[in-house]
Amino acid sequence: MPYQTIKVKSGVKNVNKKTGKATSKKPMTKDNAEKQKKAIAISESERLKEHSKHHTAKHMKIMREEMKKGASFDKAHKKAMKDEKKK
Repeated sequence: MPYQTIKVKSGVKNVNKKTGKATSKKPMTKDNAEKQKKAIAISESERLKEHSKHHTAKHMKIMREEMKKGASFDKAHKKAMKDEKKK
């Protein structure tokens, strides 16, 4: 899907990955509520982008998955480092 769900102060917005334009939040449904829980905050997504310069795509994928589950940036990083060492 070309949209990324992100958290903002007023709730959740869908951002078009190609254009960077945000769309307003759709009415709350069960699916949207799940997306809101799993959304990564803007500050975290900016931090991830900067962090990706120093780590592999695999590392970043693990971190994003962990953060969507609710882990903090630091906890997700430690888990990704641990998983990379195993293999």
